[in-house]
Amino acid sequence: MTTRKIFLLATLVVVLVLLGWFAFRFLINRTPEPQVPIEDPFGGIIATSTPMQSTGMITIKNADGTTITVPNFTKGRTPLESNTDTYYDLVHEGPLFGDEDYAFSVQYQSSNSHFLVSILKEPLGSSRTEVEAFLRNTLLLSNNALCMLNLSVIVTTDINPIYADKGDLGLSFCPGAVPLP
Repeated sequence: MTTRKIFLLATLVVVLVLLGWFAFRFLINRTPEPQVPIEDPFGGIIATSTPMQSTGMITIKNADGTTITVPNFTKGRTPLESNTDTYYDLVHEGPLFGDEDYAFSVQYQSSNSHFLVSILKEPLGSSRTEVEAFLRNTLLLSNNALCMLNLSVIVTTDINPIYADKGDLGLSFCPGAVPLP
């Protein structure tokens, strides 16, 4: 064999080895992104979702003091700040809290990781089902994980005085939830 043929053969081998290494490194041996189940309101998983890295993740406290990481739902939202705390409206853009055109509102208090869910329309049961789906899709959490959050569900007296007197209604799938019509 001539020197030229040996050089071309060696170059070809090096190129094939490099291509194989790149294929293994970046295509075959990838660590899969974590999959988060998205459940429908009546139980069962309807899809899985990979948390979007571009929006970032934040860590919040559960009711029992443990922490959980969720997509950064505060990104792009205008906070309403007081002297002692920061609040976010998860439903509306900007610091607008509550609107009669919506079946619910969700506010987040950052100091204690508390979610305040207000049901704004009758029928209360279907409004609560809507907010439960909203929370699952926004936070990418299962029903069980949502039950662990520091979260209250209320209705005001102008919407329904009977259920307003019951205090925290809870999410329908959590222990202690108040059944709604």
